[in-house]
Amino acid sequence: MMSENDKANYHNIIREMIKREDEVRNSRNNWFMAIQGLLANAFISSVALKDLMVSSNICMVLAFIGFVTSVSFLYATWRSEMSVRMALECWNLFLIDNGKKIQDYPPIALITYGIIKNESKDNVIGAVDWENKLNNAMNLKKIDKKLNNIDGIMPFKLIPMVFMFLWFICFICGVVLLCIN
Repeated sequence: MMSENDKANYHNIIREMIKREDEVRNSRNNWFMAIQGLLANAFISSVALKDLMVSSNICMVLAFIGFVTSVSFLYATWRSEMSVRMALECWNLFLIDNGKKIQDYPPIALITYGIIKNESKDNVIGAVDWENKLNNAMNLKKIDKKLNNIDGIMPFKLIPMVFMFLWFICFICGVVLLCIN
């Protein structure tokens, strides 16, 4: 059972959970870029080898590792987004269970799924009214709303997909080189 003090600070607990997830996401992105840089360096170095057979084999192995790493980081991105969404849903359930309104608290996250998609599930916690007031206060234009919907270009989503594609192409080039020999 939550104490009254815990209930009063629940929004801060949710904020800390989201902050922690953002820190984990940033750390993962840094490691991802370091790994990709090392793999790219090894790939370029292996291309310079005089033995084409050895070079193409090394390139294919590196491309496979790069591809798998990219898929792994893309999955970690998805999990991170689900974690934040879960924290926000916990907050919504807390508000419903305690008869509170969202307007009584500062926003947990600066931009919520409801604001981006302009569709809230219900108005039990006052979310629809709150999001409409925010949209009006922010004077969002149609282009702003459309740009907000293109979250696939966020670096933590786009970069793993780009590397996945590039490593796939590198792998195919390695296979072609082997077939030529």
